[in-house]
Amino acid sequence: MELRKDILLSYGVLTALVLLLAFGAIGLLGRMGPAIDEILFANIPSIEAGEEMLAMLAEEGDLIEFDRALGAAKASSNLAGEALLIQGIERGLEALKSGDHSARPLLMRDVRQLLHINREAMNRSGKAAQRLGTAGAWASVLIALTAFVLTLVTLSRLQERVLTPLSELYAVSRAARAGDMLRRCQVAAPPADIKEIITTFNLLLDGRQAAHDRVTETHRSSEHGVLLHLLERERDALYVVDPSGTIVAANNRGLRLLAEDPGGLDLRARLGRLPSGPPPADGAFDATPVSGAGWLCRVAVPEAMTE
Repeated sequence: MELRKDILLSYGVLTALVLLLAFGAIGLLGRMGPAIDEILFANIPSIEAGEEMLAMLAEEGDLIEFDRALGAAKASSNLAGEALLIQGIERGLEALKSGDHSARPLLMRDVRQLLHINREAMNRSGKAAQRLGTAGAWASVLIALTAFVLTLVTLSRLQERVLTPLSELYAVSRAARAGDMLRRCQVAAPPADIKEIITTFNLLLDGRQAAHDRVTETHRSSEHGVLLHLLERERDALYVVDPSGTIVAANNRGLRLLAEDPGGLDLRARLGRLPSGPPPADGAFDATPVSGAGWLCRVAVPEAMTE
């Protein structure tokens, strides 16, 4: 069914957009993870070890603890230039252990340089993560905006192809129940199955209208026959004139008067002037208004015409 296809397509598009947003967010977090790990597991241990070495050199502490901190820095070294600095620190430490106190300032310089290298690396990693986060945020905004636009397009299509035809069917059915026999469903381009429903519904309404017209016509024919029968029972010529001045019924005596020459033309003209105001009643002509239906006119006929 085409209707089923439209509904499933709409739900499929919306589901795909939601999944696209979800996997986009997961991909963004997955790319930010390595940058954060590099800061946490590569640079921080080296910085902590360098700070411990500086503190021991400043306080002239135990060189065994200095040697342990140097080992930690060496184990976590992964940056360009760190290996050379650590080798220089090791040589300075050996000189300091042998009693060369002039090696202490050089050691402090090399440790500070080691700290500087790791802090610079942290700054670079932080900026990279920040750029990645900004790019990911804008990518998410773009995906969300695209999803919003596609959602509007999908809902608009669903409104045009499904909801509007159903609303039209509902409105026409209510109008038909209220007695409106002429209104029909009008939809621009519905799906094939809804179009079939609308066509069938309109045909049903047409059939109902045709049956109503036949009943009405039969009823009117019966009323007209009864009216003519009643008119024929009267002795005078009788006419039924509608609000526009048209003769809609007459008995045989009235028809004979209209056929006379020239009196028939004058009588016809007199009856046609009734909408502009009926003439005052006299012995030969009388016009009685009938509410909303025109006039019932009576014209006295000669005795010879009644025979």
